[in-house]
Amino acid sequence: LYMPAEGILGITNDEYNLLINEGSRIIMSNGTQYLYSAHHYKEFDWDVVSIISLDEIMEENRNITKALLIVTSLCLLMAFVLSYFISNRLVNPIIRLTHTTKDIIKGDMSIRARTDVGGEVGILTEGFNNLMDRIESLIDEVNQENKKQREMEFRLLQSQISPHFLYNSFFMIN
Repeated sequence: LYMPAEGILGITNDEYNLLINEGSRIIMSNGTQYLYSAHHYKEFDWDVVSIISLDEIMEENRNITKALLIVTSLCLLMAFVLSYFISNRLVNPIIRLTHTTKDIIKGDMSIRARTDVGGEVGILTEGFNNLMDRIESLIDEVNQENKKQREMEFRLLQSQISPHFLYNSFFMIN
């Protein structure tokens, strides 16, 4: 305390005055660069000076940079992995629904989409399956109506043929 800076800090009084005015300075001492930082406390009329080697600062900076790169790389990797799984969870059900639609277009009306999907895609899948069920039931109804219509036409033809057959049979017997 209360000693000249030249003897303690290894710097001249001019360098010390510049340090106090600027707050910090890089000063070469014994072939090594040091960062001198100074702060003046008016209440006590003290000047607090800290000294650290620039090599130490640079080493800490390199360590922080390495740690930051590792953390950033891990975060990016996690982001890619999560985005892959999330996109697969959304895209795969849509792709399966597309394949089911293509199979139905080829003519296989009995195929239904898997309903183990939740959310909006699950709602679409359920709607698709309900639509296909309804279409299949309508096709069955149309087929049954066509069958009934053919049977009715056949009976009509039979009823028309029967009198002629009887008439011809009686005519031959006569």
